[in-house]
Amino acid sequence: MADRNPDEVALLTAMITKGSENPKSIAARIGPARTYALAGSALAVAAERRFPTGSTYAEVAAYSKGLADRFPNAAELLKPTVVEAMIRSGRGEEGLLDGLDVSLVRQLLLMLPYALMTDLELSAVDKESFIDEVIEMTDEESE
Repeated sequence: MADRNPDEVALLTAMITKGSENPKSIAARIGPARTYALAGSALAVAAERRFPTGSTYAEVAAYSKGLADRFPNAAELLKPTVVEAMIRSGRGEEGLLDGLDVSLVRQLLLMLPYALMTDLELSAVDKESFIDEVIEMTDEESE
């Protein structure tokens, strides 16, 4: 099991759990570098779980188009082409985020794992597995 900092666990839990603490307030305690490293890994894990190998671009595009309806308060941020690029980047495609506003990418890094994972109705064990995988991935990338 990965080393588990309580604030990191709280951040990742908030990123995938309805009714949790706002990830932005937790991120302030962790600091931006570690927060966005964790968020990038969280997006990668969430994108792979929601769109496993064999998923099509059409499935990702259709999902991306529906997010603004699911989250009307964030509709301005959830532009389908940007969301699709973020998800596909999370699945390992490169160059799709070139030229995007860094602030928008950061906001979506905190939002998209929630959108991707909450509709999977995760059990407590699934959430723990997600958190461990994200922390482990982040730690490996920072070595």
